[in-house]
Amino acid sequence: MPAPHVARMDRALAIAGLGDRFTKDAITAAAAKAMAGYDTWRATAEPALTEAIRAAVDADPGPGFPRRCKGQIVAAWDEGAAFERDAFATLLASALPEGDAAGSLASAALAAGQAQALRSTLAYGPLVDFWQADMLESGIRATAGAPVSPDQLRGMLANYETERARLLRDICEAVLEAESRRRQVLTMAADWYRNRAGVDADMVRMPGAMQIAEPLINATLVDAGARMAAFQRRTAEQLAGVLGPEGGWSTYASLLSSGRKDSPTVRIDAIVAAIAELPEDRREEARSMLRDFCTTDRAAMLKTVDAAVDALEMQARIVKPAQRVEAIAGLDLDALDAQLQAVPMREAAYGTLSAIDARKRAVNELERRIRALAAPAAK
Repeated sequence: MPAPHVARMDRALAIAGLGDRFTKDAITAAAAKAMAGYDTWRATAEPALTEAIRAAVDADPGPGFPRRCKGQIVAAWDEGAAFERDAFATLLASALPEGDAAGSLASAALAAGQAQALRSTLAYGPLVDFWQADMLESGIRATAGAPVSPDQLRGMLANYETERARLLRDICEAVLEAESRRRQVLTMAADWYRNRAGVDADMVRMPGAMQIAEPLINATLVDAGARMAAFQRRTAEQLAGVLGPEGGWSTYASLLSSGRKDSPTVRIDAIVAAIAELPEDRREEARSMLRDFCTTDRAAMLKTVDAAVDALEMQARIVKPAQRVEAIAGLDLDALDAQLQAVPMREAAYGTLSAIDARKRAVNELERRIRALAAPAAK
């Protein structure tokens, strides 16, 4: 579990609308208290966990780690997370009544932030992944000029951060599950490939066996990722229905650019500012251009998101029988492999990448056209 961080507390408070209820000094002190406890705990807990895993691997060598280590690692995650969570709860209690709705939302946002930080440390890079986008956070940013206020949005998505934290945690545990089943699955995949290819065991090389092994190793992870993606899509649809053209566009752009630092959403603010600087008689034309662009482009992005989520869900359905590693031995791996090869995962992944790059180019062109309206009219 990553160390406590004052920025994570700040962000959780901002999402809950509590950014002005606590002084910077109070938040910094809470983070410092959490960090002190975490550092003391980690100094002994991490070496002990490392030694326990090393002993287990020495006793049962092979790729991945023995299944019994998973519970120890999960317990360490929870112990490490408690310092920040408890210090944050004490901070909230210093200014908010027990059971306060905003405080509950802040706690859920912190838990989601912790799970996201943990997920970032785990070595797994799926082809399509919408887990990093916080739809509530991006929706709140998009309420300027929208028919709903930030508080209305928080009420509408009151349980969003709680569910997001749960799904993120499922993904984290699924990464561990994948590693704990790796050795068994690789053995079965090598046997399958050897029988299929008709080659001697010494000639078997991983690229052929990995064709079927990776989806089977990651069966629970594929399922968790698909559930997260579907959840994010539902939330984006919900937000797009109440935020208006610009806010709805920003919602989908945020989802598609999940995890990227070059999201085009910030460019909309620059365009709105450019419109405000135009001669008054040209502002409505510019606003109309922006509305039309956001409405049309949002529909195009929705198709990309749908294709990616559909591909993830299809893959999850195919590998569902393999979620119990013991069940793999009884599966028709030839049929399973054929089904997996038919899933357009790479096309979906490239589609999301190219979609966000296309958004950036389109927004730049829109900004150029709108700024051109400031030029003197030709006589």
